[in-house]
Amino acid sequence: MDYFAITAKCGHAGTGKFTERTYYVSGPDLITAADLVRSFPGVKHDLPTAILKARKISKKEYEEGRRSFREKDVIPHNSKRRHQLRNREQNLKSIFSTTIKNIEPEPIA
Repeated sequence: MDYFAITAKCGHAGTGKFTERTYYVSGPDLITAADLVRSFPGVKHDLPTAILKARKISKKEYEEGRRSFREKDVIPHNSKRRHQLRNREQNLKSIFSTTIKNIEPEPIA
C-alpha cells in the first residue's frame, strides 16, 4: 500500500470558482488514489481537471497530513454547525464533571 498527497478542486461556489484542498490517501497506485479523491464530497468530480496535483509520499508525511487535515477549520468559524458542536462538547463536559462529583466511593470490605 502506497501513500499519496492529492490536491483537488473543491467547492460549490459556481463555474470556474474553487478552492484547493489536499487530501492524504492510501491506495495501490496513483490512479486509484486520484479516483478515490475525485469521489469525495465537495470535490468537483465532474471536471476533467479536478485533480490539480498528485504525488507519492512517505507514511510519516501521510500520518502528519491526515492529522493536520482533521485539525484544520473544515467547518466555517461562524457556522451554525460549529456552534452546535461546541455547545454539545460543553454540555458533555458539564454532565460528566457533575456525575463524577456526585459518585460516592464504595467502602472497601
